[in-house]
Formats: sequence, C-alpha cells, structure tokens
Amino acid sequence: LGNGDLNGLLYSSGDSLVLRITKNDVWDARIDTSGDPETTTIDIKGWKTNGSKGSWSSWGKPYPCPRACAHVVLKGTTVEPAHSVLDLRRAVARVLPQGQGLPPAELRALSHRNIFLIDSRAEAALKPIPSPNLPAAEQGVREGVAWLTQRIPGDPDWPGMAFAVALASAGDRKAVAVVTSRDSKDPLADALTLARATARAGAALVRKHEDDWREFWAASGVKLDDAALTALWYRNLYFLRCVSKPGVVAVGLFAGLVSDAPAWHGGHTINYNTQQTFQGAFTGNHVELAQPVEQLVADYLPRARWLARKTYNCGGAFFPHNLYPYEPPDPEGCRSKNQRVHACTPWAHTIGNSGFLVQNLWWHYQYQPDREYLVKTAWPALRDVALFYADFMDQCRAGPPDKVILAPSVSPEHWGWTSNMERNRN
Repeated sequence: LGNGDLNGLLYSSGDSLVLRITKNDVWDARIDTSGDPETTTIDIKGWKTNGSKGSWSSWGKPYPCPRACAHVVLKGTTVEPAHSVLDLRRAVARVLPQGQGLPPAELRALSHRNIFLIDSRAEAALKPIPSPNLPAAEQGVREGVAWLTQRIPGDPDWPGMAFAVALASAGDRKAVAVVTSRDSKDPLADALTLARATARAGAALVRKHEDDWREFWAASGVKLDDAALTALWYRNLYFLRCVSKPGVVAVGLFAGLVSDAPAWHGGHTINYNTQQTFQGAFTGNHVELAQPVEQLVADYLPRARWLARKTYNCGGAFFPHNLYPYEPPDPEGCRSKNQRVHACTPWAHTIGNSGFLVQNLWWHYQYQPDREYLVKTAWPALRDVALFYADFMDQCRAGPPDKVILAPSVSPEHWGWTSNMERNRN
C-alpha cells in the first residue's frame, strides 16, 4: 500500500495484522569516510589508478540506508487462513478473517495526505522498530493519541533528521500519520494534528482517494492475449505509484523495507537498478512518476562535475556507481575526509553508467516533450555527461584506425582493476 511517499507492507503474524510503515525521505543518511583512503584518481592515458579494493571502511558501516518508521498491529484480526484482497483499482486492502467472530479490516494509504486509514473494530497498537545504530524512539499518549518520535543523528556535513508517527482512533476508524523534519519544524505536533483530524473526518476522504486513483488509471491501460501478463502490468504500475510521485525522495533499491539493514545500503546503484525502476513510467503514460529520480540526478550534478575533474581530470560530469539522498552538492564545502565522497574503487568507476543514468531524462523528453523541462533538467545533465565522454576519449590511447581504446573502466558484476588493464578496456 502507498501514496508515492508513504508506503507500507501488510502481512499477518499469528492472530494479528501488521503494517510495516516506510516513508521515502526517512533515511539514516550519515556517511563516514574517516577511515577511507584518498579519493581515487585515474590516469586515463597511463592506465594507472591510485585506487584499490577492500579498504573503504565507509562501505562497511550500517549507514547510509533508509529506515522503516513503525509497526501498526491490529490484534486479534486473523487466524490462518484469512482471505485478503488487494483492490488495485481503488488502492485498498481488505482482510476477511476466517475465524468466527474476528473483525474484518480495510486499509488505505490515502492518496492526498500522508495517512494510513484503517477501518476495523480491532484494537490498534503503535510499535517502534528499534535499531542498534540509532537512539531509542520516544513514545507516549497525548489526549488519546498514541505517538512515537525517532531522531536520526547526522555527520559533519549532514544535520540528521527526525520523524514522528501518530495513531488516532474515532470509533472503528484509525488514522496513522507520519511527518518528518523535512515536512515540518515540529513533526510530532503536526503528526498528532493530522492523525486526529483524519480519524474524525467523514466518507469524503475515501471518495477523494478513489477519485485520484480513478484518474490515475484513466491515463493508460493494456489488454494482452496473456491474462497473467496483463495482470502483472497493472500490478507493477500500481506498485510504482505506491512508491513514487513528483516531489518526493526517490525510492532506492528496496521499496518497502522488510529489513532494518537493506543490502547495498538500499540506495541507488546506477549499473541498471535505479534506471529500470522508473523506466516503466514512460511507456505507462505516467512520466510524472519518474520525477524523483530525475531530481536526484539534478541534485547530484554539481558533485558529478567535481568528480569528473578530481578523478579523471576531465570536464563535464561523472556519476559513480552508488548515489544516496541528501549528498551535499558542493564537495569543496564539506568537512568530512575526501569531501564526503563515497565512491568506492573499483566499482564506482564504470564509465558507461553516467550515460545510462541520464538516458532516462532523454526518454522523458521524448515521451513528453516540454521545453522548460529540457532546459532546466534534462539538457544540463545530458550535455555535461557528453562533455565528460568527449574529454575522456581525448585522453584515451589510440587503437585501430579512427578508434580509441576506451579505458580504463570496470565491469561492475565481474572483476575490478586487472593487470595492465587487460579486462578494463572497451
């Protein structure tokens, strides 16, 4: 379930339903480069690098990574087996327990506000998700509304953040609000107000939610000879809408966190994962769902220009293998070692990834031509990556007639730097 920013995984555990809540902007975005070697430099014509594998302590830290916010537990709602339905058309989950006398439940991530709306007479409890890397969450009850707050520490170049979750009830209706310090100067106060007001609101909330989803589905559709493939298309477009919309932090490798320690730091790996997550938005006639990752590219662009100069002595822009939210755009202003650059050799230095990443922006423009988007967002990134490639090739060794030996680079799924760059060419 999700509305593009707030999303959750719903599952059963014993006699309870559990909703594990995530919000796109909730990140432990600390980066600790204090134990790293110096930033990698690469001599293109000389096929030399000062980088080596295995000494990047920043990669071994438990952060940066996204963090789940809380569990909401509906006690006594299910005994296996239970019948559950996810209605994609209306974006609602309905759970009909098979046990005698057990209450049904309906759950929605409201399309227009960061609220999970739960309709069930079952008692609901709000529980934190502890992490050994974070301070303990604070909890309490204020005027009948349960709440918790969590602080995430910062580093020398990132101030940290906080979030609040509030659970309010009015009869059989429950409202769970999540507000972060990026949304509000006082996340707890605003989460309490939002949850309380939503729990008391009427049926208009559900009508607005269903109207928004009706408008979403009206933009595109498919009817294939293979019914299973047709259903898969709709389910995956629904899923993308649950975790992406304009103006939010781009979701990383794991949309919906089943673990507090997601693999690969749960960030953006641009050897294909980040790109392919959003490519279906174009053919699905929902170009707007790709906006968050395009904003990630635009935000990182000044840092990518710095990396092109620092690592390759090239102009233009170079994007490393791994990107994360909240990276300061100006490395020169950073106090952390290496200007807080988290670009681990050798995997960061696949030169093809930069073009692969900005191709998404070009496809956006092809599917939805808009001059303002081209000028402000797509063109600066496309131009600067092209300039990097031109400068890189100008420094490459000569190959066969009218060609260069495109090197050095790294195949991210195979091997790192090899002797005499034998496996790092072309």
